[in-house]
Amino acid sequence: MNKHILLTLMLAIVMVFAAGCGVKNVTPPVSEPTESEQSAATDQGAVENDIAPVPDSTENAAMVKETYTFFFADKELMGMYRVAQEVEAATKEDLPLAALKLWMKGPDNEKLSNLIPPEVVVESLEFKDGLAYVSFSSELKNANLGSTGELYFIDQIAQLMKQFGYDQTQILIEGQMEESILGHVTTNIPISPTDPEQYEWLE
Repeated sequence: MNKHILLTLMLAIVMVFAAGCGVKNVTPPVSEPTESEQSAATDQGAVENDIAPVPDSTENAAMVKETYTFFFADKELMGMYRVAQEVEAATKEDLPLAALKLWMKGPDNEKLSNLIPPEVVVESLEFKDGLAYVSFSSELKNANLGSTGELYFIDQIAQLMKQFGYDQTQILIEGQMEESILGHVTTNIPISPTDPEQYEWLE
């Protein structure tokens, strides 16, 4: 082979080899975020940081509080007295039942008495056709009140329901009307409250 050609081939091989050794892995440049992209990211982070946890509605729900007049007899059943009492309930609609249950617990004043036996529960309280229907458990019939005590008892309930806008109250035992709950006063008809001004206030 011609020396000149051989030399040319060898030179070409050397150049190819050198070119291959010179190849390097080049990492493409990372483009810098634009000003609008940086602003958007900042705004997103601010929004995420400003999100507050949702409070538990049951814990923070405000209770409704109103003051009503409760009526209690003295221990000798010689008279009745008025007592201001704060009633608390979850909603305004729950206030009548809450007030009735609180009245059933009796007075705080030692001069006054509770006419309701402790085992009695109020089974329901409904408002229909302008009347308040209060139903007690059958243990109410065990109360030993006499005629005066029974009169005081039904008047106390009627006085309380009057404050919720009901001029008459029908007292029931386990959802049924009784001709006379305790044998002294007719209770199978709605009861209207007496004049509350006849009763003194007791602090």
